[in-house]
Amino acid sequence: MIQVAGRFTTSVGADELRARHTQVDQLSAVETLSDVGVAEDGTVRARFTPRLPLGQIPLDTQITTTHTDESRSLVTVHASRGPHSMDATLAIALNSVDAGTEVAWAGELRLRGTAASVGQRVGADVAQRVINDVLVQLARP
Repeated sequence: MIQVAGRFTTSVGADELRARHTQVDQLSAVETLSDVGVAEDGTVRARFTPRLPLGQIPLDTQITTTHTDESRSLVTVHASRGPHSMDATLAIALNSVDAGTEVAWAGELRLRGTAASVGQRVGADVAQRVINDVLVQLARP
């Protein structure tokens, strides 16, 4: 299991950020997401193509918000391609600050398949950067 965490501040308000997780236009603006769709239950399905040390690898991805309230959301992510898969659980906290909203996130990641042996060695740094990049892009004004 890989532990990851990050923090950043955006000028976008917390209420608007909470609404963005099901807005196709906002999700599609994230450069590593394509073919974005949102089901009636709020589950997001997309092609996620992160920039990795080995190149770009498109992953079929499902993102589900399992809990949300005024201060935090819990999100699960399942991404796969062939025999490789990744499961993540993220806790995302939104705190109002003078400059807008501080976004603090932490999570656990599990890699499966042959990529797991390589991923365990470099996974934490790559996963932290990739997750933070998605969240920062989604939080852009």
